[in-house]
Amino acid sequence: MPARILISKADLAKKAGKSRATIGKLCLGRLKPAVVNGKVDAGHPAVVQYLSERGVDPTVPAPRKAQRRKTEGHADDGTPEAMASLTQLTLAELERKFGGNEEFAVWLKELKLVEDIRAKRLENEETEGSLIRRDLVETHLLGLIEEQHQRLLHDLPKTLARTLHAHATAGIALEQSEREIRQTLGKTLDATKSKVTRRLRRK
Repeated sequence: MPARILISKADLAKKAGKSRATIGKLCLGRLKPAVVNGKVDAGHPAVVQYLSERGVDPTVPAPRKAQRRKTEGHADDGTPEAMASLTQLTLAELERKFGGNEEFAVWLKELKLVEDIRAKRLENEETEGSLIRRDLVETHLLGLIEEQHQRLLHDLPKTLARTLHAHATAGIALEQSEREIRQTLGKTLDATKSKVTRRLRRK
C-alpha cells in the first residue's frame, strides 16, 4: 500500500482553486474516503480524480515539516523578554529559526492561545477573590500603609509623649497610661484596617 500523503484541507483548497468551505463540504461527501484524522490523503484515488477533473495536476508532494532551529541568543519561550528579542530579528533570521513564515505564524497562534488562557485564568481568579490586581496593591494598599507609617513615626509619638508627660505630672498609675497608649495605637491601626477593607470592597 502506498504511503499516505496527508495535507490540510486548506492546502487542498488552494491547489484546487476552491474555497475552504467548498473542500470541507466535499470532505463530507465524495472526498470523505480520503479524510484521515482531519487531513486529506492527497494520493487517494478520490482526490486524484477530483483534481484531474478540474484540470489540476494531482501530484502533491508530501509536506515537509521544517525543523525549528536555534538562533543564538534568542529564546522562544513566550516571555516578554523573549518576544522583545524576537522583534529584533530580520525576516531571514526568523525563517532560519522557525523554519519558515508559516511555522512562525503557527508558533504565534499557539503563543496567543496560551496567553489567552492565562489571561482568562487570572481574570477568573480576580473575580473569585483569590487574586488582587497589582495596581490596586501599589496605588491603594501600599499608599495606606505608607500613610500609617508616617502617622506612627511622626504624629503618634508627639501625642503619646504629651500623654505620658501629663500622666506623670498628675501621678496617674503606670497601668492606666499603658491602657491609654494601647487604645491610641489600636485606634490608629483599626482606622487603617477599615480603610483597607473599604478599598478592597470597592474594587
